[in-house]
Amino acid sequence: MALVTASDVEKTIPGLTAANIDSDAIDEAEELIAIHCGYPPATPAARATMESTTYTRVITGRGGRDLIVDVWPVTAEGAIRDDPTQDWTDDAYLVDAGDYAVNEDGTGVRLTSTSTHGSWSTGEGQIRATWTAGYATAPPALRRAIVELVKHLLQRHKTQGASSTSSKAGSSSKKDEQHGIPVEIRSKLSSFRLPRTVL
Repeated sequence: MALVTASDVEKTIPGLTAANIDSDAIDEAEELIAIHCGYPPATPAARATMESTTYTRVITGRGGRDLIVDVWPVTAEGAIRDDPTQDWTDDAYLVDAGDYAVNEDGTGVRLTSTSTHGSWSTGEGQIRATWTAGYATAPPALRRAIVELVKHLLQRHKTQGASSTSSKAGSSSKKDEQHGIPVEIRSKLSSFRLPRTVL
């Protein structure tokens, strides 16, 4: 399920109907924005997405009660193994699901004050966690940025080969694009970028 629909895009381009909007342009725009914002594919065969997706990753804990993950907002927690052997098979290292919950800012999970687990390990790569992160519904600012990029991609396909294009928002050079995203759209995405993202 995409974060925007052809109907969302249709409203921004006079004379274009949803039936004429290539779904590949929507998929491409969403993937380009996900890559720009630092969202990895959930599996090697998947595409990068900001849609709600389940991730299983190996993490190095920082001790204490908070386990911060690298993809958020976290909307649901799954199984977590705090395993110094890094075998991930022994149920003795499976942290009881009642011992933790998604933290308030959605950046990971927090052990409860009464957890039997105590605190997270600090050893390199000793924690294997599964969680769901991303957006089931795109926030309005993200939705607008995706729609603008779809519009840009559709216009670029019309003018393929040109070194710059013009629109009501001004002129855009291909040199102004990073990850295929014009600077005016990139500037609207800063609040959605994950901290590990290289600028």
